[in-house]
Amino acid sequence: MRVLLVSWEYPPVVVGGLGRHVHALARELTAAGHEVVVLCRQPTGSDAATHPTVDETVDGVRVLRAAEDPVHLEFARDLVAWTLAMGHTLVNVPPWGMV
Repeated sequence: MRVLLVSWEYPPVVVGGLGRHVHALARELTAAGHEVVVLCRQPTGSDAATHPTVDETVDGVRVLRAAEDPVHLEFARDLVAWTLAMGHTLVNVPPWGMV
């Protein structure tokens, strides 16, 4: 089965427990024989001009990391705007296999 996990946290970006949970789930699904892709963000302060989307495989899990857009929003101060911007960034990541 092909599985897509979308998360605003994935190691090394860990704010709370979500990143750790998604990481463990992705590894377990991969170990069970599934094809897993995690779509997440790059560390705070990255932008698409200097940090284009990264496509890497870690522990058998394909990880697509998108830069924040726009970078001037802060999670703690601009939660709603930051969340909408992150959603916009992730929608613009090329489809699986195209990065």
